[in-house]
Amino acid sequence: MEMVQAAVAPHDRLRRIASPVLASVVRSRVASVCACVLCLLAIQESVRAEPVAPASPRDIIEESVQDVIVVLRNDALSKTERLQRIESIALKHFDVELIGRQATGRNWRDFTATERGEYLHHFQRYLANYYGRKLDRYDQEDVDVHSSRFLGNGDAMVYTRVVGGRYPDMPINYQLRQRDENWRIVDVEIDGVSLRSYFRDQVAAVIERQGKGDLLAMLRDKAADTESEQLDLVTDSVPSTSPR
Repeated sequence: MEMVQAAVAPHDRLRRIASPVLASVVRSRVASVCACVLCLLAIQESVRAEPVAPASPRDIIEESVQDVIVVLRNDALSKTERLQRIESIALKHFDVELIGRQATGRNWRDFTATERGEYLHHFQRYLANYYGRKLDRYDQEDVDVHSSRFLGNGDAMVYTRVVGGRYPDMPINYQLRQRDENWRIVDVEIDGVSLRSYFRDQVAAVIERQGKGDLLAMLRDKAADTESEQLDLVTDSVPSTSPR
């Protein structure tokens, strides 16, 4: 019995010595793990809280141009399908409400709330259809987004040009305005011709000659027409500003 007790005693002493050391190691490791977890949570929260910077005007145009080029070079799409996809891209980036309202000029205040809603609904399809038709002819070209600048009123200009093909060096320039921290296209100049001015001339001519009712009907017909090459609402509004 004494021999057994003598044999166990060293083990008891070893256990009594090792337990505090082991406990200290365990506590140290647990503390390290907790610190790592807290650090990871802090990083995750910081990333989540950090706001994503809005796309710049140049970013917007580069994305839009590349999306259009992909559509134009997809030989599997019919002409109608290409136009529909380009329209979708246009509506994503254009400030249709502002362009449509400016196109009516002082006549906007004469529209009722219902007429404004109907007008903007048809106008956005007409604008997208028109823009899509204008870009559809550049199906074999590249577009170079070469520079940008900010204007004095806070708007931004992004300058592009057609590279190669049938229309080398044709300028297509975009004016953008910031709304709710996002940049939206408010005008496009194709070969020096402003689409915003063109729409204003067209809409003003129809209202002056035929009134709001005929304007809404004509916009509805033009928006639905994906085949006719004649996109003008009237053909003799202001010839000097009609896009070629």
